[in-house]
Order: sequence, then structure tokens, then C-alpha cells
Amino acid sequence: MMSLSPSQQSLLAVLVPLASSLLTAIVAVAAVVASRKSSRDTVEKDLRLSLWEKRNEIYIELLVRLDKQDPSTRPAAAGMRDKALSGEVVSILRQDPHSKDWKNFEAKLRAYASKDVWTLYSIWLATLGTWTFLRSACLTHIMGDREKFDSFSKREDKTRDAILQISRKITHYVRAELRFERVKPVKARYKPGPLGGIEDVWVAATGTEEDFTYQEPPFVINMRKEGPGWSFRYALPPGATFADWIGGSPTAS
Repeated sequence: MMSLSPSQQSLLAVLVPLASSLLTAIVAVAAVVASRKSSRDTVEKDLRLSLWEKRNEIYIELLVRLDKQDPSTRPAAAGMRDKALSGEVVSILRQDPHSKDWKNFEAKLRAYASKDVWTLYSIWLATLGTWTFLRSACLTHIMGDREKFDSFSKREDKTRDAILQISRKITHYVRAELRFERVKPVKARYKPGPLGGIEDVWVAATGTEEDFTYQEPPFVINMRKEGPGWSFRYALPPGATFADWIGGSPTAS
């Protein structure tokens, strides 16, 4: 049996407790690292869950507002004309997109929506603004220039169909995102509307993206008959004047 010298015994007496201490320290460090990683993963998971919940809430509100603003549910031009001729104020839309309530909703949507949903919403809003102009133009000419009325009426119908198409696309993307399904980026082509905005649009899901340079249109909020003419209330983006559209839009009419 091999025996240790006094010096070896002395060294061993020092190393054994040291090794034990090092092992304990390594285990402690590993535990701290694992704990921090677990904590970080938990925080990230909580943040993702919180974002999903907020996105879910604002997406539901978006779908409700799309339904309320559906132009196909508004009265026909003839019905609006009769109300206007009686002196009543005729609201083009059910809700004013420039109201404080709508802007608060839009701020939350901008914060939590995905890029695709926000892009589709922006296209939808610009097209809706153009529709309000075309509807007001129909009402203006419905008892006067029949040729102009027919022209604006056809354009109004096409723009309304475009709005419905975009609404369906928004619903598709919202449903896919809330189910954690993969969707391709939005790509669209559009026809500029009078006074800016979008009159017609073609949306498809493709592997590429496209920037939009359309000018946000004014919204015709309501109108009424006053004497031989018409009185309109419209809303413009902050800092803009009506001359920006009349003089700056190549498609102004």
C-alpha cells in the first residue's frame, strides 16, 4: 500500500477543500446563469403574450370599424339627396375618421399592428376618403348634369368595390396573424383618385413589398343644400390646405 509523504499529505489537505469550494462555486454560477436565462425567457414570453393580447384587442376594434364604415351599407345617393333637399345635414360616413375617438384608435393600431395590417389599413383609409369625394360629387350632380352624375356614379361603384376588397384582405391578415400563421408581405398597385387618395386598388400577397406615394385625400364629412348650391364640411390632414389638393394633385377634378 502506497503511503503519502508529509508534504503530500499537507498539499492534499489544502486541495480537497479548495476543489470542493470550486465545485460549489461552479454549481452556484451555473444556477445563477440558468435562473437568469429562465427569467429572461419568462420576461420575453410575457412581453410577447402582452403584445398579442393588445394586438388582439385592437384588431377586433379594427374589424368592427371596418364593418361600420362599409360604404355599401350607406343609403343610396337618391336617398341622401332627398334628405339634403329637405335641409338636413347628410353624413357621408357613419363615423368621422378625423374625430378624436378615431385618432385614438388609429394611434393604438399604429403601435400594435403588424406592418402588413397597417399598410392595408392605410390603403383602406385613403380609398375611403376618395369614396366620400365621389359620393358627394354624385349628390352634387344628381339633379343637374346627368352625364357627370353617371360618370361619378360609376367611379363611386368601383371605389366602393375596392374598399370591400381591401376590407376582406385586412380580415384575412388579421385572422392569420392571430392564429400565428405565416403570411407573405403585402404588394399592391393603385389608381390615384381625385384630390389625392386611391380610386382603385389591386392587392396581392407576394414576396416583395412596394412603397406607396399617394397623397392622403380630404374627407367629406357631411353636406347640405343651401339655396341654389351645396355646403360641405370636410377634413384635411394636419397642416394641409384645400389648395394643396386643388393645385397640387395632377388628378384633381
